[in-house]
Amino acid sequence: DRWYDISAAYIKRSGGYGLLSHYYKGSIYNAIVDIYPEYTWVPWKFNYTPMKFWSNSENQKLFLRYLGNQLGYSGIPDFYRLKLSDVLSHGGHRLASLYNRSTYLSLKSVFPEFE
Repeated sequence: DRWYDISAAYIKRSGGYGLLSHYYKGSIYNAIVDIYPEYTWVPWKFNYTPMKFWSNSENQKLFLRYLGNQLGYSGIPDFYRLKLSDVLSHGGHRLASLYNRSTYLSLKSVFPEFE
C-alpha cells in the first residue's frame, strides 16, 4: 500500500523524474501500473488519478461497486445509506465534485435503476 503514497517530489529527489515525465507523461499511476502489471491497482488510492479518469462512467461504477463492497453492501438498496463522508474517505473526492457532492446524483447517474 505504500506505493499509493509515492509523490512526484519523491521521484524527483530520487532522480527518476526524467523517466517519469518522458515515458509516463508525469503520471505516477501510469508508471506503477506499467512496471508492476501483476498487481491489481486501485486508481483512486493514488494521490492523483489519470487524466479524465472520473469522467468515464465505467470508472465511476467501478469505484462505487468497490465502495459498496468495502462498506459491506450487498445490493443497490444498501446504497440508500451511502454518505458523502464514505465517498470522500475512500478516495472519491473528484467523483463527489462531479455531482455537486450529491451521493444521490452520482448513484442515479451511475446506476440508472437507483431511484
